[in-house]
Amino acid sequence: MVFTSYEFLGFLALLMLLYYLAPRKLRPPLLLLGSLVFYFFAGAQFLIYISVTAVTVWACGLIIGKSLDAQSEYIKAHKAELSQEAKKAFREAEKKKRKAWLVAALILNLGILAAVKYTNFAISNIEY
Repeated sequence: MVFTSYEFLGFLALLMLLYYLAPRKLRPPLLLLGSLVFYFFAGAQFLIYISVTAVTVWACGLIIGKSLDAQSEYIKAHKAELSQEAKKAFREAEKKKRKAWLVAALILNLGILAAVKYTNFAISNIEY
């Protein structure tokens, strides 16, 4: 399915209609399903890449979110014991961990993009 085809426009119109008719809670899974259907029609071999990307982004987002929750719970639980400097140091350490997860997710997903996009190009240039 090409972006400039009537098939795509019909698919997009149907997806938008379903999106606005769906309850708010079901909208994100509907968009994910729509993306998977689009990638299936673009080429079933690409489903693995979009699936890995979606799962890694979701997992890293959960880890980062849980880190924020754990940080605030820890600080609340130890409010009386911790000095301002200790709180600041703890926040900075947690921020570094979250940043590391973000960078790891970016490297993985940009690596997948580069591999999918440029593998054939690199192989064709190596053969000559």
